[in-house]
Amino acid sequence: MGDPVAISQFPKILANMGSTHEEVLTDAVRSIRKILSTSQNDLIDLVIRSGLIPRLHYLLQFGTPKQAFESSWALTNIASGTTEHTNVIVENGIVHTFIVLLNSPDLELAEQCLWGVGNISGDSAQMRDFVLSLNVTDAIVQLSQKSCPDTLLRNIAWTIGNLLRGKLSPDIEYVKRFLPVLHRLIKVEHLPISDELFIDTLYSFTYVSKHSECIEEIFFEFQNNGTLEKLFRFLDNRTTSLPSLRVLGNLLAESNSFVAAILDFNLLDYLVVFLGYKKEICIVESLWVLSNITAGCEKIVQRVIDSKVFQKVFDFCVLGSHKVRKEALYVVTNTLITATPQQVEYLVSIDLAKLLGVSLDYVIQNEDIHNNFFRSLKAVFTKPEGDQLAQICDNFHTHGWNDHFEKLLNAKVDDFSSNIIKETFYIYTEGHKQPTISPDNIIVGLTNFHI
Repeated sequence: MGDPVAISQFPKILANMGSTHEEVLTDAVRSIRKILSTSQNDLIDLVIRSGLIPRLHYLLQFGTPKQAFESSWALTNIASGTTEHTNVIVENGIVHTFIVLLNSPDLELAEQCLWGVGNISGDSAQMRDFVLSLNVTDAIVQLSQKSCPDTLLRNIAWTIGNLLRGKLSPDIEYVKRFLPVLHRLIKVEHLPISDELFIDTLYSFTYVSKHSECIEEIFFEFQNNGTLEKLFRFLDNRTTSLPSLRVLGNLLAESNSFVAAILDFNLLDYLVVFLGYKKEICIVESLWVLSNITAGCEKIVQRVIDSKVFQKVFDFCVLGSHKVRKEALYVVTNTLITATPQQVEYLVSIDLAKLLGVSLDYVIQNEDIHNNFFRSLKAVFTKPEGDQLAQICDNFHTHGWNDHFEKLLNAKVDDFSSNIIKETFYIYTEGHKQPTISPDNIIVGLTNFHI
């Protein structure tokens, strides 16, 4: 409940909101703020029905410093309610006033107005875009350049996160204008590494790093500002490791050209450690990052092999939850698609055939991994040649792949996957008979092959 005294005296408070006496009016505004402080929707409705929004807005602009501060707090609490409550704030033109007051010399007032901006921006992507259209980026950039207390720095980080978040990302130009602020926030030295300032800043970076249209520019800014190196310091703390890992994963997902530079910070060593944690989210995120790495090039795949991580990945392919198994299989399949014949041979030597066979029922039931799985299976038999291919075929035969292929040939898959299965099965069966399978032989064989 809100302040019971204030609620019981609401009629008197309402009357005092029209007072011309400074102290009486200030006390009334403070009482309204206290009523709203629990953010109960029925109390917000009460204040709105009483017609107080325009009065609070007026006092925000023209009241005494105390009245402006209390009004900004009350209006911020209203904005934190339902979407309908947020709309009332917008319809009364208060967002523009909030943004103007971010430049107030009174940093307490500016901070409270920033809370209002953050609440409104976090309501929906539509509200976010509306706030961005009001030139809030420049106002926040200017505010961040002042000598800000820690509470205001945290508020800036949180508000920027709300302005960048959403399935549909905001326009890249807004993102670019916030980047210098984020690079400064991540380097604040006097706060503990687990502080919410860093957590919110890291999550903002996760939204920034999803912009593939200018990812190279963003990556080079990370490098030149020392932010890339800083991300690895956050990997050492369990509170900040996940958002930091997500930023790195996004960068790896968008471009192969960054992989070597990121791995030079010993990311693979971190991933090996994270895969030993019990928290599922940590394992899933680590496997996702690893799958982005293995989608790179042959040299990168060799670095992953040298890290000795694959035995753990193989275990997760079989023993994990659905999310864990799926990400682990993406690590394996991306590796096979990218790998050299020698790298394929290494994976076969650590029981790849057994792993893929055990995973078959799971794969068949999950259509979203069909494409990658069947392409990787084909890679196992098309990359090696001669004796190497024959040995791999024998290995798969030993692990029951005659029966596994029969299951695949009868599985309900799309035409693309079906064709890959048939072609792979042909190469597998011929691999026992001849040292080398030329592309021409494969085509002729498939022409005469009927399932």
